[in-house]
Amino acid sequence: MHFHPSAPFRKGILQAAQRGTALVFAVLLLLFAGCARNLPPSENQQSSEPSAVSSSETDHDALLALLSRQIGWYELGCYGIPFDWDSNRHQNWGFAGAFAEEMGVPFGREGGRQELIGAMFLAWLGGEQEPDRYFSDVSQGDPRDVSFQIKDAQIEQDTAELVISRSWQGIGLCDARYRFCRIPMPESIRGTLAEQLALDGSIWRFDQVEWLADDTVYETVLIETPQQLFDFAQRVNARDPSAVKGSFRLACDIDMTGFVWEPVGAPLPGERDYPNLLGARVPGGFDGTFDGAGHRITGISVDSAQMHTGFFGLLGNHAVVRDLTVEGAVTGRYDQDQSGSVGGFVAMISQGAQIENCRFIGTVEGFCYVGGFVGRVERDLNSEVVPLGETAIRNCVSEADVTCTLNSGGFVGYLRGKLEHCAAKGTLTILPGKVLPMSIGGFAGWVQEDLSGCHSAVKVTYEVPGANRMGNFCGDLGEYDITDCTIDPAVVRDDWYLVGFQVYRNSVIDIQEAKQEF
Repeated sequence: MHFHPSAPFRKGILQAAQRGTALVFAVLLLLFAGCARNLPPSENQQSSEPSAVSSSETDHDALLALLSRQIGWYELGCYGIPFDWDSNRHQNWGFAGAFAEEMGVPFGREGGRQELIGAMFLAWLGGEQEPDRYFSDVSQGDPRDVSFQIKDAQIEQDTAELVISRSWQGIGLCDARYRFCRIPMPESIRGTLAEQLALDGSIWRFDQVEWLADDTVYETVLIETPQQLFDFAQRVNARDPSAVKGSFRLACDIDMTGFVWEPVGAPLPGERDYPNLLGARVPGGFDGTFDGAGHRITGISVDSAQMHTGFFGLLGNHAVVRDLTVEGAVTGRYDQDQSGSVGGFVAMISQGAQIENCRFIGTVEGFCYVGGFVGRVERDLNSEVVPLGETAIRNCVSEADVTCTLNSGGFVGYLRGKLEHCAAKGTLTILPGKVLPMSIGGFAGWVQEDLSGCHSAVKVTYEVPGANRMGNFCGDLGEYDITDCTIDPAVVRDDWYLVGFQVYRNSVIDIQEAKQEF
């Protein structure tokens, strides 16, 4: 039996605030009678008037109201992240935390919140963690607004499927499909507040949550003139889906002298911090394919105070850029805090992006996370719960004069992704700033990933007394290895180590002095 709602549903709006504030949850209001059956109605909700709705319709409406509430808690507490009972169970108990918040269950072990969350996590999501791990939950996070609207619902005796449209703080997310499975109510929730979520002695556990991403395939667009290249950047920054996710190829060398260039792509607020933004219908950065076809873009001049400054501002999780040379001057003036980035070719790369056979030639200036080629290569904070590919930068070159203060390098400022067979030459000048300069190296500033097959011919000019974590090749190395790398002996400072600071003393550091042509 299938159920197809014939009337529009109002949006269910969820708003979670920080600990100590109440959760305001507006449940989807159904335009059917008796929709709250079996969800403990108050006395004033009961009526002795005969119902004009059949028992079968009432059952469906009550179940739909229940499933809507469950979706709301999941969207709020778990960010709506993909889930599969059989193969991809994430360890996120925010669904139960959102329920506990709405029910007003106090924090602390004495209030029973911990036990309630543990029992619900096991019953609805198949969680396997020990109960003492459930004390911390969603309501410790930042305030966030989630809204959704049901587009379609199909309900059978033991299964249900709902498709919803979603948004987060006004940002449109991709639609999602929720599948539920009916099971007998577990004994672990009997006598708890969660028992009110049972219908006829059963609960409807989550079986699968799937994002319905836009799978539109765009035809490759040739870029033949400076104006067309400029328009491409403007369309990406205006969030035009055909530009953000499109495919582009240079048809010839292009000189952009005279154009005021804005970095291509910028992150949406919270893009790295919240998994649901990975499901944005139109990501903040460039997320398509750009094929330079061996051509050059010259005359680029970027002077920007935005957070991420470069020829590209941000490359998204699915971006592919290859066979492109960019020449010009990049100046990033963002210095409000240490979260900005500046790179000649690209300021920031999200996990999964791919860059191959590309080169930057010119000057790069900034405060923090500055690199001659790329400022910051980041592993998304949410990658543990949302599957993402590995970032890869291969066979790329920086020929740049870099000026910086913090977490910076001749090729890359901060590295947390695969980087291999790349090279940098030029100069790096360390200047004073708002903080003590640190974590700076001729090739890489702060490295949090294995690095292999790379070469540095960058001469570092040290002008700031008291700076630390400075190295000829790398400034600051985490618990990772540097292997099969070389450095030009002409740029080696005798008073510096090849690696300024290493966290793990057993890290492999294989950097040989040698000249390389590239």
